[in-house]
Amino acid sequence: MQKKNIIFILYFLFSCNSLSDAIGDNNELIIISSEEDREFVSLSLSKVINNYINTPIEETIYNNNWISPIDFNDYMNYKNIMIISLKHPADSTIDLLNKKFYNIYKEDIFVLTDVYATGQKIISINAHDSNHLNKIISSNLDWINEEIDDNISNNIIKNLEPELNDSIITEIEQKFNFNMHIDINYKIIKNENDFLWIGRGYPYRWIVINKIKVNHNNKYWNLFKSKIENNIEGLHINDLYKKIIKDDNYIIMQGIYDYDVSDTGGPFFSYVFENVSNKEVILISGFVSNPGKVKLPLLKQLETIITKTKVDTYE
Repeated sequence: MQKKNIIFILYFLFSCNSLSDAIGDNNELIIISSEEDREFVSLSLSKVINNYINTPIEETIYNNNWISPIDFNDYMNYKNIMIISLKHPADSTIDLLNKKFYNIYKEDIFVLTDVYATGQKIISINAHDSNHLNKIISSNLDWINEEIDDNISNNIIKNLEPELNDSIITEIEQKFNFNMHIDINYKIIKNENDFLWIGRGYPYRWIVINKIKVNHNNKYWNLFKSKIENNIEGLHINDLYKKIIKDDNYIIMQGIYDYDVSDTGGPFFSYVFENVSNKEVILISGFVSNPGKVKLPLLKQLETIITKTKVDTYE
């Protein structure tokens, strides 16, 4: 979704000092709102901040951290920040904080990048009251999520292990004709014909790549399930948490798997890259196992590696 009046500013507008890297977890979202506004803001913002994924327990996509405007100086270097102000009810602390930006841009909602730190994104929202805030968020919901998710992905990419496994990268290039960032910690688990399964140690992460000849209108979930279960002995795809998402670029399948060999399991996703003219698809899938601990950051890391992959013949 394209948002009008997206404004990017440079740090020299605010300071002459050089920037340090933004801090905090990649998916941590700092939400700055006054106590007077918070009840209204939390209701309006629920569509943004309360999304979750089953891993199989529910894990929220963002680690939400609500703070008071008077504590802003302690959080001004964090990666993902939302500053939300309502004129009614009035509160001088949040209104003054947002005023320094709003007086320059005169927009109800805008985004700022790298203001106080590199790898930072600040989304500012100024609303007259709770009804106005609802309208702003509803009309910009996809854009808000895209801006936050894009910043999370960019910070993940920036912090990936720089030492690469050149032999696996070469194998992927030769077998599937695309390039992927595979670090030195990954090893080949299985490599046969048009199937490649690689993984790295604890917490466990797998990447599985399939190239499959298909007929038009194939049901990709069933195709994915049969290929994975036939190629990885003891792995079972659970239909209970089945989810299929279609956007402008991909078909994305999400769910839960069980692995009998280690008596574990966890969340997975699979991206479908179609080549209709050749009647084939490439399925690139990520699997995570981290028993008793959070899994979403690991899943997001795998997803970022895959979405940043350039698949030249599958666009």
